[in-house]
Amino acid sequence: MSASESQQRRWQDALLIAKILTIDPGGLGGVWLKSSVGPVRDYWLDYFKRVVDTQIPVIKIPHHADETALLGGLDLLQTLQLQHKVYTQGLLSQAASGVVILSMAERLQVHTAACITQAFDATHQFGLIALDESMGSEEEQLLPRIQERLAFKIEFDDLSYRDCEAEYQPHAIEKFRERLAQIEVPDVAIEAITTAAQGLGIDSLRAIYFAIRASKVIAALRGGDQLTQEDIQTATRLVFAHRITALPQQTPANEQSSD
Repeated sequence: MSASESQQRRWQDALLIAKILTIDPGGLGGVWLKSSVGPVRDYWLDYFKRVVDTQIPVIKIPHHADETALLGGLDLLQTLQLQHKVYTQGLLSQAASGVVILSMAERLQVHTAACITQAFDATHQFGLIALDESMGSEEEQLLPRIQERLAFKIEFDDLSYRDCEAEYQPHAIEKFRERLAQIEVPDVAIEAITTAAQGLGIDSLRAIYFAIRASKVIAALRGGDQLTQEDIQTATRLVFAHRITALPQQTPANEQSSD
């Protein structure tokens, strides 16, 4: 595969991830978008928002948002004025069944990350697009507790804007979600995904779960009612690629059987 073909495939994968995330944000956690600010990242974010087309909430949260902003709490000003307790709705509650876009995610404080992950683990009702602008600095990196809860990772810094094209067309999210609920995962598919993870040195049960969920969404997007081998292969590639710690051992072609 040439360098140009490789870049085009990565861009098409990024577009597919955008579609997948709109269908099952809570089940897949979200995407670690590691890229500096630039036209390619902006293009992808614009594509994602147009695919959504107001069908699900998309809430932008700054990295410095405090606990009250995220989770809600007592509104002191309104409480004093109205003489009864008034509570605000947190930003994470507003994102139910939708997606949170977290800007400058590499600067996220531990306490803020804990609020986000606790809310996610408790509800699984929203996904997260973590915009990581770090440039390899050890001081500023997306916290591991956030990384592990995101099914996908996208990197754009070496992609050319000229190679990135997309058709802006919203899709019927609820229709795909209804189809997704009807797709069952056979035991043989779970076994294949688990075996693939083990062969790649991936010991995360969460990653295996993400690959299973992604397989179902991909099947729903193509209009299928059951998984195919291609659905599973695509899902495992998208979920496992950045998690690989080992390569499968191959038997040398000239190795002869002892029989």
